[in-house]
Amino acid sequence: MKLYNILFLFKKFLIACKMEIFNSPENMLNKLEKKYPLIKIHSNVDISDDCQIESFVELWDNVSVAQCSIGKCTYIASNSRIHLSEIGRFCSIGHDVKIGLGKHPSNMFVSTYPSFYNREFHIPFIKQNEIKFQEFELIKIGNDVWIGDRVLILDGVTIGDGAIIGTGAVVTKDVEPYSVSVGVPAKKIKKRFSEKQISFLLEFRWWDKDDVWFQTYSNLFEDIENFINFFQKKISL
Repeated sequence: MKLYNILFLFKKFLIACKMEIFNSPENMLNKLEKKYPLIKIHSNVDISDDCQIESFVELWDNVSVAQCSIGKCTYIASNSRIHLSEIGRFCSIGHDVKIGLGKHPSNMFVSTYPSFYNREFHIPFIKQNEIKFQEFELIKIGNDVWIGDRVLILDGVTIGDGAIIGTGAVVTKDVEPYSVSVGVPAKKIKKRFSEKQISFLLEFRWWDKDDVWFQTYSNLFEDIENFINFFQKKISL
């Protein structure tokens, strides 16, 4: 083998080694930690460049988020995949949750097959007209929302502040603030608090307070009645 060929192969080998190091899980984690210094990132996490993430967020192992905004102090547990979503503050998102994976037409198009409405699934002999089906729609998840393990949330859904979604539920339509929903499809079974208490919390918006406020008043979170009574008196002064 000629010296030129040997040098060429050696150069390719060095480039391959550099690429492997550059794309190693450890290096990718370091890059994410530099970009988001105030969040906690576990192993094998994928964050698209267009995400906006506030401080004290935690992303567990094998989490993937794309085209998302994530509010302060929210955590997302292992193996969850979230796309095209606005997620509020202080949310608890369980394991294996899937949010915003796209949808197929069921009552307008003749077929649910993607090549008839999505140009990314192009097949040469299928002619696509103007795209009239919205495959992906923004999902909005409020603040202080608890989403259990293995929940599926479909595109275009809005989940109100303080809501709870039970394990394994499939959310196909909007969820009221401070409601508890379970099942397939998810249905409301109760409200967390009285209407008066809910109205106060939605107007008070404790999740928007600063760090000093939480240091001062976080001990009041143990009892909803005491919490509301305290701040109603404070506001009336």
